[in-house]
Amino acid sequence: MSDKYNPHSLTDRERLAYSLEYMLQKSGFDCKEFGPGNYNHELVYHRRVKGTDFYVLVYTTIVGSRVRAEGKDAIRVVGLLNSPGDKIRPITKNKRVNRTGTLSGIVDRTLTRMRETYRKCLLNKSCVSCGAPLFISKQGNLCCSQLCWTKK
Repeated sequence: MSDKYNPHSLTDRERLAYSLEYMLQKSGFDCKEFGPGNYNHELVYHRRVKGTDFYVLVYTTIVGSRVRAEGKDAIRVVGLLNSPGDKIRPITKNKRVNRTGTLSGIVDRTLTRMRETYRKCLLNKSCVSCGAPLFISKQGNLCCSQLCWTKK
């Protein structure tokens, strides 16, 4: 049996969903339930970055017991800040994970993106202007999570 992922095979889509969920749960991620506003009720997993108000979210493309059929969507991994007043602000994202290649390759690329995002959020530094946590931007620079420089 080939490990190559076939998006037209229901069995492969179920195997990929199972493999992704297993890896996410093993990595300490919890499933977040989203309502009707979420595209096709896709499963979204989240994990808080230890010692911060940052979260890593994984948009899995899992609907029901299998990943969606091939299309324009892909697995996405983002970092969010849950700031005071329950304002949720996206702060970092990675390249999307296309569901191509082998099943294990897709899962490995997702895990790599999760680790990169977690690392970007794991700074224990604060902004000298406003005291908000800093994160590493897409360009690799330290950036204030409250975007205080835009308010001046």
